[in-house]
Amino acid sequence: MGPWVILLAYLTSAIGVFVGVTSVRKVRTASTDRIRRFWLVVACLVLGGVGVWLAQFLPMAGFAVENSIVRYDLLTIVFSMLLALVAVFMALLIASPSDGSSSRSEPAALVLGAGLAAVPYV
Repeated sequence: MGPWVILLAYLTSAIGVFVGVTSVRKVRTASTDRIRRFWLVVACLVLGGVGVWLAQFLPMAGFAVENSIVRYDLLTIVFSMLLALVAVFMALLIASPSDGSSSRSEPAALVLGAGLAAVPYV
């Protein structure tokens, strides 16, 4: 569909990451556990769903092979989206503990990196 799809994917990712990081900041300043969980889920959906998965899927949806029909397996697509969401959620849980202890960004980065590296392969 042309190079504009790549630009659209980039802009989608940038907007998703911006909104997701804003939501993560809300997690850190939430006054109750219920509000904290709400912002954590929002951050997970926006970062994993929009910032990562949708930005990777948009160029695939715009892909075409001349004289051929490109088909996608719905189960595999849903699994890749769930993988992105779970990786981001687990990384956020690890990085922002609720008990007030210090942040554990290194293990969170490893979980996030492993999960998101697997998304395009699925």
